[in-house]
Amino acid sequence: DRPHEFNGTLRTADLNPGTLGHAGAGEYAGWHLLGNPFPSAIDWTKADWQRHHIVGGPVIWREEYASYSPVLDIIPAMNGFMIQTGGNGSLIIPAGSRGHDATPWHKSEAKPGTPPVIRLTAHDPAGKTAQETLVRFLPDATAQFDTLYDTPYMTGYAPEFYSLAGDIPVSLNSLPETSQEKEIPLAFLSNGSPKASFYIELNHAPHGIPLYLEDRQTGAIHCFGEAGAYHFTADPSDPPNRFVLHAGKDLPTGTAAPGETTGVDPRAWRYDDILYVETTRADSTVEVIDLMGRVILKKQLSGAGTHQLGFRQKPGVYVVRITTPKGIFATRI
Repeated sequence: DRPHEFNGTLRTADLNPGTLGHAGAGEYAGWHLLGNPFPSAIDWTKADWQRHHIVGGPVIWREEYASYSPVLDIIPAMNGFMIQTGGNGSLIIPAGSRGHDATPWHKSEAKPGTPPVIRLTAHDPAGKTAQETLVRFLPDATAQFDTLYDTPYMTGYAPEFYSLAGDIPVSLNSLPETSQEKEIPLAFLSNGSPKASFYIELNHAPHGIPLYLEDRQTGAIHCFGEAGAYHFTADPSDPPNRFVLHAGKDLPTGTAAPGETTGVDPRAWRYDDILYVETTRADSTVEVIDLMGRVILKKQLSGAGTHQLGFRQKPGVYVVRITTPKGIFATRI
């Protein structure tokens, strides 16, 4: 990498980017690319930005994820950011927002003393992309869309993953304090091949708040714990409103321990010479049997989740048998 080169006088005064309009239609309407005009980090929560008709907060492009992530506070030096306006918007980037924070913008949590935050990331291993979504707890926030506190969702190249403030997709969802139980709708849209594999991981959560993820498509309930990620498959044609994040609520009777999933039968399918096997048990065995009764593949699975096994066989009908301590599951492919 070549070093940056700076010429001229460094800026020390406020910057007014001018009027920010809302022309056209579509999901990118009203979004504007601005830059940090100072040779230092700036803080979105510090000083008076004089925001007028600005919707929510900034989002920044995260190159390694190929998607946009919401800003909680710090915008680093030499970093552009996107901001949305409802029309005839304006703001001032104040010199008073400057700071000496050298932490990368994609750190796992905001600076100390900020409100509690839940950070979830949906990963697409095949496409090597990911999408973050954040839930923040503020005393003045509501369960509906708050123009001052909620950041609209902006699509990148990763699968779409966002929560809903009312019926508006947001990447930063601000809700009232954590003293009450919350059910937070989460949407997911695959942009991969049919039955593509994905996983959702919990990157950060307030201490002492129970969190579990309900998959309304499969009936699974996943309790986030040390194991963390929830593995699943999705088609581009699946309905988007698939998940519910339960926060501050005791686990229902029969729910798995932290890091485990319950409520889902094993599943198996084939795509592009790959056999996909999804199981919630760590001690499962999969067998593939042809119509002559011959076992042509047998594999001990090395953990819960979605497994990929090479499967190059002649076209035909095969039986996949998955044996777990709780019983035997069989399906045809």
